[in-house]
Amino acid sequence: MLLLLLSKQAGNDRLSGLIIFGGTILICSLSVAAVVDTVFIHIGAQGGLVFLFLPIYQWTVVGILGLLYYAVSRSWTT
Repeated sequence: MLLLLLSKQAGNDRLSGLIIFGGTILICSLSVAAVVDTVFIHIGAQGGLVFLFLPIYQWTVVGILGLLYYAVSRSWTT
């Protein structure tokens, strides 16, 4: 949801749009890779923990992307 709001605000700014797009691709691809690795490749008793910790890692990356977007949009306007 936060990435959707940031992408709407980045409408005309190409660099901010690339940051949000690249971050979204990064988050999605790493999340799918982690789930596939945990569920299908390395099957174990602790595999269910991926559903607990993966959103925490995703929100951390979203927060970093938000700060990066803020820094870029702030330096662009001044």
